[in-house]
Amino acid sequence: PFVAALGYSASLVVAVAVIIAITLLPALLGFAGDRVLPRSHRGAGPANPTSAPRDGADDPPVAERAPVRSGWVRWAHWVAHHPWRSMIGATVVLVFLAIPVIDMRLGQADAGTYPASTTQRQAYDLLADGFGPGFNGPLLITVDLGDDGDAAVLEQIATGVGADPDVKAVSPAELNPAGGIALLTAIPTSEPQAEATSELVHRLRDDILPTATADSGSTALVGGPTAGFIDQSEKISSRLLWFIGTVVVLSFLLLMIVFRSILVPLKAALLNLLAIGAANLALNPQLDARRAEWREADVFAALRALREAGERFDMVILDPPKFAPSAAHAERAARAYKDINLYGFRLLNPGGVLMSYSCSGGIGIELFHKIVAGAAADAGVDGRILHRLSAAPDHPVGLSVPEGEYLKGLCCQVG
Repeated sequence: PFVAALGYSASLVVAVAVIIAITLLPALLGFAGDRVLPRSHRGAGPANPTSAPRDGADDPPVAERAPVRSGWVRWAHWVAHHPWRSMIGATVVLVFLAIPVIDMRLGQADAGTYPASTTQRQAYDLLADGFGPGFNGPLLITVDLGDDGDAAVLEQIATGVGADPDVKAVSPAELNPAGGIALLTAIPTSEPQAEATSELVHRLRDDILPTATADSGSTALVGGPTAGFIDQSEKISSRLLWFIGTVVVLSFLLLMIVFRSILVPLKAALLNLLAIGAANLALNPQLDARRAEWREADVFAALRALREAGERFDMVILDPPKFAPSAAHAERAARAYKDINLYGFRLLNPGGVLMSYSCSGGIGIELFHKIVAGAAADAGVDGRILHRLSAAPDHPVGLSVPEGEYLKGLCCQVG
């Protein structure tokens, strides 16, 4: 019951935290706005739609982003661009740290684990030195003599328990005033946290006490704090794998519900973005891996540099991050989507294909179509839509939540 109460209490705390995270926290963040960000990050993101071009009439405005100086961000970028080193290094460290699990035994902390400077630890050590390490963890043996009340069985129990090599001493039996219940105390030779003490408790319950009370009508039970802690630890150990498995499964289901997809939580649990890109590249034999180049750069500046260098491509794929998490950001995001698609169209060879995507819930498919069409007009190209792309069937959209249809794309070919 104690362990179950701990589990129920933890579940209630987690439930309250989840409710706060999906109700109160978003409301507070809505009130705070970008004031929750460091000053250097406030206002960073896609360019203001009303800003004027800064590098010539033919160039669209480019988003100015504050330089990222955070050590954690630099570390994240390094990990993302060195996936194999990171994966192998992290795996080696985790395996090394997990080695003790092979021989892990759960237990309860007692005074023997306190710092040596505390009075509790000093008293614990004095008792262990004077009377043996097991004196700090006595085992209480309670005997119900039954209807016959034959006290002779108590001598058999004391003899059988005392004969065990891991028992240092057994106290004489004490009867209650009614004479039906007796109590004996067994002192182990080992300390309470030792594995030998756990084995002794099992021998007493499974072998020694049943043998001593056979055909007597009496019942002998082993209890006390030491035996109780052993039982509790074994109960937790027997449920540990189930607990871990449940947490993993529930985490997967939570991510699947949030993203409304099975693929997304699988990616989040197993791979990072660059590793997926490298794996997909290897799965396409028609692509030469030696011609793949990975870059870390501001996408607007990188596309502009390619254009200025005279680069042209037969296909350009644009899959930017979520510029408009809600309709309130739609105006500024629309300009950013137009900018990036304008660069994409200008990098295409005649007959080339532009594949443009958006994952912004605040940008509908019709608005996205208009944005891409406007970018093509500004680029001076004539294009046609080859395919309209949307989420797969395993990504349902609720009728009452149209923002759930945030995955969209257009496959266009220029003339």
